Amino acid sequence: MRDTMTSTAQTLRFDGLHLCRGSYPLEIHPDEIHVWLVASDVWGNSAAPDRNVLSAGERAKLSRLRLESDRRSYRVAHETLRQLLSAYCPSVEPKAWQFEYGTAGRPDLKASESGLTFNLSHTCGQAALAFARDCQLGVDVETVIADTDLDLAESICTTDELRALRALPQVDQPRRFTQLWTLKEAYLKAIGKGLSQSPQSIGFRFLESVEISHQIMEPLDAPNANFRFCSSQVSATQSLAVAWGTPEARPKRRLKIVRLAPDQLAAVMQGCFPGHDQDTRALCSPSISTAVARANFAKKGDPCTMSA
Repeated sequence: MRDTMTSTAQTLRFDGLHLCRGSYPLEIHPDEIHVWLVASDVWGNSAAPDRNVLSAGERAKLSRLRLESDRRSYRVAHETLRQLLSAYCPSVEPKAWQFEYGTAGRPDLKASESGLTFNLSHTCGQAALAFARDCQLGVDVETVIADTDLDLAESICTTDELRALRALPQVDQPRRFTQLWTLKEAYLKAIGKGLSQSPQSIGFRFLESVEISHQIMEPLDAPNANFRFCSSQVSATQSLAVAWGTPEARPKRRLKIVRLAPDQLAAVMQGCFPGHDQDTRALCSPSISTAVARANFAKKGDPCTMSA
């Protein structure tokens, strides 16, 4: 069964999280998704935060990473995750959070009663942390590599995606491939499969600059899931994608993105957050152009219909 969805996207400009002065804990409403962008490559030894928030398992994994850049990226992402979780739920200390892992390695909160869900991704110098309530959530951020071997695309992309990719000017192909990859991985992370499921099980097509259609080539374990997607170029060399699914027929969520500036990272790690004593707008990317694809995944065997 092949489910095909086409949806009109829109270009959005984000002003960031609307937090009042002195607001604590951070609030995330049921109709919101918060995405935090953290430039992990700005850390220096003098700004290094306390490592005590990481679990023994996280410290062991950290020690196994060979490259210093990988260790820094992992450490900043996972320490920031714990600090932000405690910003949303201050009754839990950052080091007290416990995670459980799915068969594909996806981390989730263990015995959480808050309804809070999260996902994280990190690439060269950049970490993305997404938070929401009561939904399936996946995020991926990747660096665009100009000399990407597009032969790799044959094992990642669908036939239609390959055809469209190769029709682009050669200079544009690496960026489009990275967009496709992040959309696929965000979706596969959201459904808890990761790369245990083929990236070719979902296909995307960019109809125009802000339009995306997608196809599901394999049945979902949860056929009632309704998903939407966000694809964003967060810098000249990095692409971000977010996927979220809910039981609702129209899973609208307000997507709010905050880019944490280098001089605010240390404060965040110590529990000070945007809006506590400063204007949040200063922390945000002034303009992040984002294509948001909106669609429902119909039940297997049902007519494919679109909810606006």
